[in-house]
Amino acid sequence: MPKSNFQLFSVIFILTGGGMLIYDMIQEKDLIYLKILGIIFLMLGLYLLNTKIRSKEDKTEEND
Repeated sequence: MPKSNFQLFSVIFILTGGGMLIYDMIQEKDLIYLKILGIIFLMLGLYLLNTKIRSKEDKTEEND
């Protein structure tokens, strides 16, 4: 999968999870399953995005 499509996929997960959590905060009724799904989507998106970001140390080792 190309890098830009992968990043877009990760951002969609993050926005979906955040939207679920915000929607749950607005609702009067407490929807626990929506909170759980929102946290899972948010954390999965952050994890996927973080796995593709190289650290600063990796970048400097390639230049040497």
